Amino acid sequence: ILQKLVLSQNRFSGTLPDLSAFSNLNMLDISSNDIHGEIPPSIGNLHLLKHLHLNNNFLIGPIPSSIATSHPVNGRIADLLEEIHLHDNFLSGTIPVQFADLPKLRLLL
Repeated sequence: ILQKLVLSQNRFSGTLPDLSAFSNLNMLDISSNDIHGEIPPSIGNLHLLKHLHLNNNFLIGPIPSSIATSHPVNGRIADLLEEIHLHDNFLSGTIPVQFADLPKLRLLL
């Protein structure tokens, strides 16, 4: 069972796919690549995620509130999430208000 997916500092390009199939991930690091497009709302389906690193890419658009949205069966990604790295992208809008309720979040960049 894949728990950590670290693909940082490569030259991967394209958009982020739906990662729901990797539901056992506790770390997703796709930082420092050439990823573009929006962060897919399906990222909120990674309910065991503790570390999310999407920094240093070319991501655009809003930060999906699904990262911190409750899920009726599996809880929410926010229950375990400790670090979110989104810096050095081209994101727009505001930080979702749901982030204020993330119980274990200690780092938001």
